[in-house]
Amino acid sequence: MKNRAIRSVFTDFLTKIEGVYSNQELESIAYLVFEKILKVQKIDIISNIAFDLDEENEKILDSIVQRINQHEPIQYILGEVDFYSCKLKVNSSVLIPRPETEELVDLILKENKTKSHQTIVDLCTGSGCIAIPLAKHLIPSHVHAIDISKSALEVASENAKQNGVHVDFQIMDILKVNQLPITNIDIIVSNPPYVTEGEKKYMQKNVLDYEPAIAIFVPNEDPLLFYKKVIQLAEMSLSSGGKLYMEINEWFGEEIKNLFVGKGFHSIEIIVDLNSKDRFVKAMV
Repeated sequence: MKNRAIRSVFTDFLTKIEGVYSNQELESIAYLVFEKILKVQKIDIISNIAFDLDEENEKILDSIVQRINQHEPIQYILGEVDFYSCKLKVNSSVLIPRPETEELVDLILKENKTKSHQTIVDLCTGSGCIAIPLAKHLIPSHVHAIDISKSALEVASENAKQNGVHVDFQIMDILKVNQLPITNIDIIVSNPPYVTEGEKKYMQKNVLDYEPAIAIFVPNEDPLLFYKKVIQLAEMSLSSGGKLYMEINEWFGEEIKNLFVGKGFHSIEIIVDLNSKDRFVKAMV
């Protein structure tokens, strides 16, 4: 196809994926695809430039359409996401970073940007989406990142190299240890699994069928098990004045806050996200 107006190519693409997501989501997905695959910017589509769609790219677009229509997340299809000024590789071994987690990173950076030589530990790091921007922006700091999944840590390690930062990665099941291998920690942060099994019925196929369940779900009968463990480990490992930050399930804000009662923490606070939902807890020792 020679000298075809780009908007018609864009419209054809949208038409083939109609009904999978909302119209706004579909447009966002289409712009991402066209920028990544065709190297066409949003302004080019709005301006309706002439475009040569060769056979190879046409086949790639058709393949992407099929994968989208099977509810595969666009982040996995394209293999990367932009997250807090970092470009991160993602695949089915890691959870796709969410905007709420960017809020958590932003909170930590704003509250700790004037300090240097901090020791930071990210528990349940996944893709490294928290550890890597912290290592990038809190300079100089020593950042450690821990996860149970070897394949997730391989992705995270590659992401650290790609973004030019050093993070010490370690495989560990935090539920099975009584203390962390690092002491005198200034900041512990964690975005652990927190969605109950019972909430599966409310979730979309693109999450249930593709994202790693081990990074998402907790048993209905013990939904706070990761928070109990992280609080225990943090109490033992944080230095005086150290801080703990965690992303939380919006339905358990007060219950999680109560877990700190009788522990060595103070200044315990539940923080809402941009959607006014209980989303983060922070505390100091």
